[in-house]
Amino acid sequence: MERFYHCVLPTDESLLALFDELGLSNRIGWTRTRTGFFDPEGRLLDLTTTLDFLNFHLSASLIG
Repeated sequence: MERFYHCVLPTDESLLALFDELGLSNRIGWTRTRTGFFDPEGRLLDLTTTLDFLNFHLSASLIG
């Protein structure tokens, strides 16, 4: 088991309610995260939003 809970999402209502009950809500820090990967040429390709995914899909279909 991990020592720290490393990912809390704004939709984790039960966990956020527990933090509030314990008086810890003011200690939560929210960070915007991104998702992506490096292509074979070393470029970082964003896959964070639906538009990123659609652009990637279009690019991949043009290549392959």
